[in-house]
Amino acid sequence: MPCDHWDERYEPTGWGPETDGRLLDDVLDGLDALRGYARDVDGIRWPAATDLIELLDAARGETDRVPSEDRRAEALDAIDALHAQLTAPFAAPAAA
Repeated sequence: MPCDHWDERYEPTGWGPETDGRLLDDVLDGLDALRGYARDVDGIRWPAATDLIELLDAARGETDRVPSEDRRAEALDAIDALHAQLTAPFAAPAAA
């Protein structure tokens, strides 16, 4: 299987040479971008919340290789926010 990490010698992503910069960029861009990553990279046509949570777990692992503390914190904050959105209880409309 080919390596899916971006070669920063040609176009730096700012995440570091050993990270999946596309995944981290898509995490920062929100749920729609993360769904796009699931479709384009993982080949999941209709990603469910569980699929996206697995991608967030993978993104959290990628942050271990981010050399910049600021960028790592930015990614972790975005991961936490998206995880909260995906796991929030469904609020049914109040009865009138």
